Amino acid sequence: MKQLDPPIPDPDWQGHVIAESTGFRWLAVRQLFNWRLVGVAVDAEPMDGATWGWCYTDPHALAAAVGIWNPDVQDEPLGWHKRPTDTIRKAPRRAEDPEYNRARCIHGNYIDTSTACGHDPYCPDFASSRRQAASMTAR
Repeated sequence: MKQLDPPIPDPDWQGHVIAESTGFRWLAVRQLFNWRLVGVAVDAEPMDGATWGWCYTDPHALAAAVGIWNPDVQDEPLGWHKRPTDTIRKAPRRAEDPEYNRARCIHGNYIDTSTACGHDPYCPDFASSRRQAASMTAR
């Protein structure tokens, strides 16, 4: 991914293009209570909307995540607390980094290494994994 310094203002998104990768522009957009990293296809019309998105608590966390993320082999960036898009992004060459591309809850926490979600004690993904583990041990 190529980071842009300085970022380029985007009036359609009311944010800044902070990076570019194959086929996508990555924008930092200020929301009411958080910052959102959005992936917009290069050939998309302004009304098409974002293809991918992740919410961050502050712009520094967003910028740091973009700085270390490789979207060609890593499904999603690190450090987000909400995925506002319905589908989970799959990197084109995700098999090259299986450790990074493990299952996450809807708040970005790895399910296989945590006992609870760090953002929501009632996270449905952790509730589901606890039910599965309980059914396996009951057998």
